[in-house]
Amino acid sequence: MPNCIRCEKPGRASGNINPEARLLKRTSTIGLCANCAVTEFLLSLEPIRHGIEKNGVETALKNANVRKQFEGAMKTGLADMKSEEIDWETIIQNWALPFPDVKRRKKKQ
Repeated sequence: MPNCIRCEKPGRASGNINPEARLLKRTSTIGLCANCAVTEFLLSLEPIRHGIEKNGVETALKNANVRKQFEGAMKTGLADMKSEEIDWETIIQNWALPFPDVKRRKKKQ
């Protein structure tokens, strides 16, 4: 599996792809690792991003209630990803890393 296009960490095998998944879908193409996919999801929702950044990334993402709520959203959204795949410390450390622009990501896929 190729490296993540954001953090360059080795990717993981996609495993089974759930066609019913509404968030954090697995892909068989080049893409993001689990941690970068979670970060992208959190950043894409303005109220959530604002709340995390207002309270401090580390404080917000180390909060057990925040993590539990995110796991609930994963279950509700039928996410392909399992909560055990998420490394919250890595998400905190890499929060400010830039994402490749859409053109570059589509080109690699």
